[in-house]
Amino acid sequence: MRWALAILVSLNAVLFLWIQFGPARQGQELGSREVLPDFGDIRLLEEVTSAEEKPAGEGEAPPPAEVAVQEESTDISSAPVEEEAPASVPVDREAPAISDPPVSTAVSVAEEPPPSLPPVEYCGEFGPFPSRNMAEGFRRKLAMAPNAEVAIESRKGKVDVGYWVMIPPLASVEDAEAMYKKLREAGFEDLWLMRKGEHAKGISMGLYTEERYARRHGNNIRKKGFETVIVPKQKNARLFWVVFSGVSQNVLEALEKGKLPQGAALRKKTCARGSASN
Repeated sequence: MRWALAILVSLNAVLFLWIQFGPARQGQELGSREVLPDFGDIRLLEEVTSAEEKPAGEGEAPPPAEVAVQEESTDISSAPVEEEAPASVPVDREAPAISDPPVSTAVSVAEEPPPSLPPVEYCGEFGPFPSRNMAEGFRRKLAMAPNAEVAIESRKGKVDVGYWVMIPPLASVEDAEAMYKKLREAGFEDLWLMRKGEHAKGISMGLYTEERYARRHGNNIRKKGFETVIVPKQKNARLFWVVFSGVSQNVLEALEKGKLPQGAALRKKTCARGSASN
């Protein structure tokens, strides 16, 4: 009885194993292998990269001849490349070719610069001055020019010693006497009726040493209805002139910009350098 039970258990175990690992399971595995598609020789990206980095002759065998031919046909580094003109730049096929300018073989001779002209120099005279000392001061200023020749000359002339405020000469002596009386009645006392000389039949209203005071008095008389004139009073005297030559323009301009004595004038002209007395 025990033997029959042991045999039954063994048969059950064999049957179970045969069901699990028998021919049906093997056939199923074989069938599943047959339906798989053929992808060919699959290589990983890392294997391809490492194969390209290896130098020729090392590692794997060289690629087939067809692959080598394909690589040579696609290699553009050794083939000449024809450069094309940019599309945005039009090419004028009919424009004439620009030739290089002719090269002159003649030897150029350096021209000498024209000689510089000497500066313009002036000669003339400056005056009159009432005293030699005043003339000497202006002579020194003109003598500062490099080529200047300056001298002082004395000449006879007339000099102003005062300024008359005067009623101009009238048509007749009677008219002059009537004007004199009218001025007295208006309150003027410093009067003098001139009966001879170049100012005859005129009436002097005062003599002043400076012109500005004479003009002030004349304006006061004019405000009361009487017309007056300012007449210089002169006398014969010896005057002094500064005669110069070879003086430049800038020296003369500096002299004219300064304060000049009353009655003095500068007369100049261009001339060759010469003596100051010429």
